[in-house]
Amino acid sequence: LRSCLAELKLDLPDTGVKGVYEPGEEYEYYRDVAACLRLATSEIFIIDPYLSKEIFEVYANAIPRTVRFRLLSANVPADVRTLAQKYASGGNFELRESKLIHDRVLFADSRVWLSGQSLKDAAKKKPTYIVEHDEKLQRPIYEQIWSSASKLI
Repeated sequence: LRSCLAELKLDLPDTGVKGVYEPGEEYEYYRDVAACLRLATSEIFIIDPYLSKEIFEVYANAIPRTVRFRLLSANVPADVRTLAQKYASGGNFELRESKLIHDRVLFADSRVWLSGQSLKDAAKKKPTYIVEHDEKLQRPIYEQIWSSASKLI
């Protein structure tokens, strides 16, 4: 079993994600999230109940326009909607809203990470984390929420 696990670890691409971030390590957090985003070749799906325009100004730069980008939030401020409409002109983007979410989740193709804080606040004043989880367990839950969410863009 240990041999199989070691072999599987070798097959997974290394993101170099630190995993735990102290207050003030905003850049390290951003760098690691961007590394996760860059792994995607077909789809990014981000679930974050509290968005700011930083999602486009900082994180969207790591997403190639050839990669489908879906964003699900519980609260979409007007300035985020404005940037989302501009970003959507590239044709690879959808934004939906649902009050059924609480966690922060980042899907990059068939991999998934959970974040302790929203992308907009992570590691500013409080410690946080990013941890990889089992995509097959997470995906059905969030796809179901996505399908019932209100389409904004």
